[in-house]
Amino acid sequence: MSEYAHWPVLIESHVRHQKTGDGKLWDKVDNFFLGKPWTDTTVGDSEAELIKTSTNYAFPTVETATSVLIPPNPQVSSEPTAGASPEDARVYESIVNHSLDVGEYRDELQVAVGNVVKFGRCPVKTTWDTETDLPVTRFVDPRNYFFDRTAQRFSALKYEIEATLLSRREMEQRVSTGMYEGDIFRRVHPDRYPSWLLPNAKRDVRDLKDYQPWFLIWEVYDREGGEVLHFAAGVDEPILVDKLVYRPYDLLTFNFNGQDVG
Repeated sequence: MSEYAHWPVLIESHVRHQKTGDGKLWDKVDNFFLGKPWTDTTVGDSEAELIKTSTNYAFPTVETATSVLIPPNPQVSSEPTAGASPEDARVYESIVNHSLDVGEYRDELQVAVGNVVKFGRCPVKTTWDTETDLPVTRFVDPRNYFFDRTAQRFSALKYEIEATLLSRREMEQRVSTGMYEGDIFRRVHPDRYPSWLLPNAKRDVRDLKDYQPWFLIWEVYDREGGEVLHFAAGVDEPILVDKLVYRPYDLLTFNFNGQDVG
């Protein structure tokens, strides 16, 4: 048996939990946020039950959090420590603020804070933008992100997994750069947009996301083993194995849930 055989099994376990656990709960929260909770026919007819399901608490809660926590123009200021050069401090401050300006981080923060309020967590991922030659941080939909549920602090996570969807052109680009082997298309095949990655409120527009076939790629960050692994749907062996040189994720939360880091 391959040393990587346990990863596809673990991924399938996470997907099952997503469909029956977190995903169902998040769908209910999304419906509240969008003002659709009163369409639930399972609630009782009593006045108390109707109030519970017709009062949209989620939207004002998110709006309050974003207005309080997110500045209209995110910027930082740098103060040199003892012995440090004030000129260097101003250079670093300018670089960070330039990155915040070109990266449209207020929009990212708005979505991230909203996801934390609604779903309890929001992963963010930092990569390198080759066009701007700057690091870039983007939120990841919590539905796409799985993590080690045995850990109660972020630094103790043994693994993180992200489901990514690529077009054929994006797959071909990865082949052309040598990231994936040239025979990848004989082993990996595209499919429809996975319905479990869509919020319940958007599943009626799934056909609009199926304008092209999608390759489902699982990015596995094995912190314990120090490796980055890519798996494709329907393929048991990794299509990429590389050294883990940095941890790209952080996990935003407001409160400890009493169970794990999320």
